[in-house]
Amino acid sequence: DIAKTEAADGAAVGTVIVAASQTAGRGRLSRSFLSPEGGLYMTYVSPANEGFSLWAIMSAVAVSRVLQRAGIHATIKWPNDLKIDGKKICGILPESVVTDKRYVIMGIGVNINTTADNLEEVKDIATSVYITTGKKMSVKKFAKWLVKELYSVFEVEDTEDLLDEYKRKCETLSKKVADAEGFEGIATEITEDGSLVITSENEEKEINWGEICYVK
Repeated sequence: DIAKTEAADGAAVGTVIVAASQTAGRGRLSRSFLSPEGGLYMTYVSPANEGFSLWAIMSAVAVSRVLQRAGIHATIKWPNDLKIDGKKICGILPESVVTDKRYVIMGIGVNINTTADNLEEVKDIATSVYITTGKKMSVKKFAKWLVKELYSVFEVEDTEDLLDEYKRKCETLSKKVADAEGFEGIATEITEDGSLVITSENEEKEINWGEICYVK
């Protein structure tokens, strides 16, 4: 909400808001997002130059790079969940505000020093840097690295190169998936606007945003 106010007031490129914890964290589809101490909860505000799906993809690439610097090789579930061995370590929520300009508000939550006790209620689906490596790291340092990467992917780098990097890290491609409407098929491509292409025996469907699940 603070970020939306900043955007409405004409936020500068790269405006960042950071919290040590959240009492009302929000994820996709208005779900609650568990935000205990030990994590990094950041909102990045910038004028929007790309489509909605691309915002999420760019942010996922930025976070994956910082996790790699921390010694963790995460994969990305389309569009923007970062995972380690099937467990979520980061969630990303893109929103937009339109004033005289259109702004992207990118909410990012990363489990850094979050302990197993703090993740008890989601222990089967969530993890943290600390749980994975057994080492605690500076949340401030992680935040500093992430701000630099976010600025780079949003303001500097070539979109085509970012998409190529995203595809290399995306675990969803080649898997059998289903969208929110129950359409099933193989995830065959990520388009230039960040959409996911699902191909069945008789049909091809393109999804530019939403929820998918893996089908066994």
